[in-house]
Amino acid sequence: HIRCVVPELVVMSLVALFRSRVSEQQFDEALVAAYEEMGASTKQLVFRRALEKVGFGDYATNMTSWRREVGSALSRALPGASFAASAPSECVYPDCVLEPEETTSGDKSEDRVEGMSILRSWLDAESVSRLRREANDPANCGPIGMLRPSTGNGAHGCYAYLSPPNESPLWRLRDELQSKFDLDPAAAAASRFVLLRYGLGGVNYLHTDQSALRFQATILLSRPGVDFSGGEFYVRNPDGDASVADCRHAGDVVVFEAGNGFAHGIRPVAPGTAGRTERCAIGLFQPGPLPTADQQRRKKRARSAT
Repeated sequence: HIRCVVPELVVMSLVALFRSRVSEQQFDEALVAAYEEMGASTKQLVFRRALEKVGFGDYATNMTSWRREVGSALSRALPGASFAASAPSECVYPDCVLEPEETTSGDKSEDRVEGMSILRSWLDAESVSRLRREANDPANCGPIGMLRPSTGNGAHGCYAYLSPPNESPLWRLRDELQSKFDLDPAAAAASRFVLLRYGLGGVNYLHTDQSALRFQATILLSRPGVDFSGGEFYVRNPDGDASVADCRHAGDVVVFEAGNGFAHGIRPVAPGTAGRTERCAIGLFQPGPLPTADQQRRKKRARSAT
């Protein structure tokens, strides 16, 4: 029922959309202007500044197809230019300590917009508090990765893959969503959970994950308007039109298209009325670990032997 998505083809569609909207001449001019403004910065940062100038600054540029675009565009527009090998990070990352908070939920309901289903108050306050405690336990979290403009994936945020305890509400929720949205059971069982934290100015650039499932999901663990403002989750369809998830409570779940030309991201996060800026969520149906180079070689030898 659910067809397998080849993520690099989806990314190529994002690159194709960019090329269809921005001429080479227009982007070359933007690259030259960005380079003049920034001096000898890194290639990725100069490229990102140029994207901002032509209205594509919310696109992630850390996958292979975009990296090829970075190289070819800079060689064309700025032949012989010098670039820095690295850049100091100016990002301020969110505190990795989460205190369980009381949260109020509305009535359980479901809204649909293009590319998304918003499951309102799908988790009750007790389940949300439990997930916040689990997220606060280092024993449940893998190594922390950062969202950085110099990497091309975002800013002022971090992520870590989760290994929830057996009694975690995440397992029940994953099974419920797998059944409700008719996802392949084996692919769903092989997927991972990822914890996502954003601080002031936090943003996750528009991207696709390397998922074999048509749908992915995210659970909001912070209170919109209270713990943070802004920070809207959104998807963009193959024509470049965006739909925004109007989340209202901690415990809201967004199920979104992971393929078919759709991409997703988080808009900039601002302070909430509680006087802090913390947007915490957990992603479901993240792809499993990619095979290492050694594993790929062994798999190739095994195929050759047969």
